[in-house]
Amino acid sequence: MILAMFAATILLQPEDDPPPPPEVSHAADELGECLSAGINNADDRPTPQAAARSILANCQSQLTQATEAHARWVAASPWSEAEKQEALRVTQSTIAGLEAQLVQMIRASRAD
Repeated sequence: MILAMFAATILLQPEDDPPPPPEVSHAADELGECLSAGINNADDRPTPQAAARSILANCQSQLTQATEAHARWVAASPWSEAEKQEALRVTQSTIAGLEAQLVQMIRASRAD
């Protein structure tokens, strides 16, 4: 679920363009795996917020790799400058909201 949410926004692209290169897909997959593992182990933390912060800290290198791979792909794309800026803006917005999304997912997993 987290991978789908992140990939849907970080890999934002116009419909007519080819899919992202393997470097971007691989980095997004690794990030998704790290975030999913963190959610699965979130019970180790007393609050969902503490768990989310811990997950983000533990997945920081994967997050950096995914955003850098995405930025390189966007920079090399044939998109207009406006499309490139929008793709990067959406990615940053997604990252900024990642902690809140993780908190929601952790709450949902604890409710089960």
